[in-house]
Amino acid sequence: MQRRNRRDSTRNLATLTAFSLAFFGCGGPPSVSTSNDEATISGSVTLFGKKATSGQVIIDPSNYKRPDSAPRVAKINEDGTYETKTLVGDNILRVEHPSLTKSRDDMPTLQVKVESGGTKYDIVLPDSK
Repeated sequence: MQRRNRRDSTRNLATLTAFSLAFFGCGGPPSVSTSNDEATISGSVTLFGKKATSGQVIIDPSNYKRPDSAPRVAKINEDGTYETKTLVGDNILRVEHPSLTKSRDDMPTLQVKVESGGTKYDIVLPDSK
């Protein structure tokens, strides 16, 4: 009976180890930016094949290492361009425009890595697949 308990314990330990590696990965948690340096992000916004002439781009630099970082808002200009400063590192972008769905939760979100020298990021929605 004792031999069976030892075998079950070994099997349980192996299962727990495999689960932990699968869940947490071998390299630990993913790296996120902790930088408070700002850089410019700019680009154009195309909606349904046409340049957007109004609306805004919401850029959110927050993550679990910088949870209090406020989202930035960039107005979409009449020529379809936007520009603002945000924190260096990964940022989440969301476009708000009258031709898109009204529910904020349904707004398409994009992820972009903002580099210290500035980043040009053109947004094309809907994404062609």
